[in-house]
Amino acid sequence: GSKWVILDYHPIILGKKCKFAVSFFSSVVLDVLAVGAPVIEYLNIQNIELYDNQKSLRDSHNNPIFYYKYFDLVLGAQSLSELEENANEIMNNPKTSLEKLLVEYERVFSDNTNIVDNIAQDIISRQKIIK
Repeated sequence: GSKWVILDYHPIILGKKCKFAVSFFSSVVLDVLAVGAPVIEYLNIQNIELYDNQKSLRDSHNNPIFYYKYFDLVLGAQSLSELEENANEIMNNPKTSLEKLLVEYERVFSDNTNIVDNIAQDIISRQKIIK
């Protein structure tokens, strides 16, 4: 079977070596996506008044969401079954899954000068932890 490992490496290093990442809500999703890993935001904020109100951003099913999902920078999962569905889609179609997110990343951050990749290479060269 598969092995799960919890690491405290820099997120950019993890993003360079993972098949995909799962986040609850973090700006780290941008770094991981920028270095080539799709991200699933596993988060259900329904019925939490602070986040589920008249001012909340909404998805196509009228669920409250945060802005990374709103701008389609992450795949959304509000349940374990949705998380599994997204993970399977990524594993079965990795290139397509990533490309859909990267199109939106480029749209939102159109002035991409490969700075994240340059930072990732610098971190990797300094830490020498990934072969």
